[in-house]
Amino acid sequence: SGNETCLITLLRIAARYNYLYEIEAAYGLNLRALFSFASNTYFSNPQFTPPARKKNDPYWYEDVNILEKVHQALAIIQFKLEGQIIQRRPDFHMSDRLLLDKIDFQKNQIFLHDHWHPLSHTCFQTINVQHPYQLTDEESVIVATIRRSFQNSERLKKQMNFLLKKGSMYLIYNKQLLFHGCIPLTDEGHLLSCNIQGKGYRGKELLEQFEWHIRQSALDLEKLNDFSTDFVWYAWTGEKSPLFGKKKMTTFERYFIEDPQFYSEEKNPYYQLREHNFICAKILQDFGLDTASSHIINGHTPIKIKRGENPIKAEGLLFVIDGGLSKAYQKATGSSGYTLLYNSYGFQLVSHPTYDSVDKLFEHKKENISLKKVVEKEQERIPIRETTIGTELQAEVAALNELLKQF
Repeated sequence: SGNETCLITLLRIAARYNYLYEIEAAYGLNLRALFSFASNTYFSNPQFTPPARKKNDPYWYEDVNILEKVHQALAIIQFKLEGQIIQRRPDFHMSDRLLLDKIDFQKNQIFLHDHWHPLSHTCFQTINVQHPYQLTDEESVIVATIRRSFQNSERLKKQMNFLLKKGSMYLIYNKQLLFHGCIPLTDEGHLLSCNIQGKGYRGKELLEQFEWHIRQSALDLEKLNDFSTDFVWYAWTGEKSPLFGKKKMTTFERYFIEDPQFYSEEKNPYYQLREHNFICAKILQDFGLDTASSHIINGHTPIKIKRGENPIKAEGLLFVIDGGLSKAYQKATGSSGYTLLYNSYGFQLVSHPTYDSVDKLFEHKKENISLKKVVEKEQERIPIRETTIGTELQAEVAALNELLKQF
């Protein structure tokens, strides 16, 4: 939708986790200018080495050097573009993330939290000391070229159109509330207000306002710096964004500061308070639902089974179905994710242990899953008329009956 910062962030993450070539091939992207620029500008840097995807990868040693350089180029461009949005949108209240102008490039250190701290593995050769957030002419051309390449990809257009047609910030289906990240809360458990263009929004209204701006940004792909397009980036990394739910994203610190105390990303109180039944009941009420027949289906934050964390929270009122499907999370979570099943009898949660290989599955000769019933007590089966589809069918029947009366 024209947000170049999000675009470059996407590619940086792809370089970081070593699937940049797959994205390039899948969408027919033109990344030649980026690769050429990175090769001529950056040097080998182990901090930016992507992981090998499999043992004995024949292309690994050939590709690692160029991927390191591309990774560095994308990171620096991202930090510059983020700074431009923060300066352009003071109402985002993210000035604490303006970091490039806090660097002493001669001494290779940064002024944070009232102290100077050393930087390591730096790659600041394209940063203008006087104007640190300004792209070089070559970087500007690269970003514009990649954006046009993305926007002209027929496959990506098809997928984005599907997302805009079917997607939403939240969904109420069969009286169940589904959302991805969080409902921002205060420390006291009240719905947190987010000021958007002079008006405060919270809870259900906040999610609807985010969705409106995301859809608005997609209406004109040539608008690059309007509020809605900038707001798409805030949705990714803003403190009060229900899709992010943290105070800050410490990407810069993780790359360049060796002290791990700077890596902390404090979560919104929602992630502690959602353990309580009355908090989840309050959220359901804000969406016009009640605890007798409704639940919250939540994702986004992988459940760490290794630490004894339970995906069923708030006395069965909330289910977290992100168990760490991504392989990058599985060492920390001890799981490959969950599948939530819902039928007329109620809920069941399928836990998927970490997956190694097809050969090991055949070796054990059994399915590598475990099934847990969420609702243990007997309950009356849910008839079709009480489901979302049943409600739609009844509305159609009523409309047809009204039509028959005309004859």
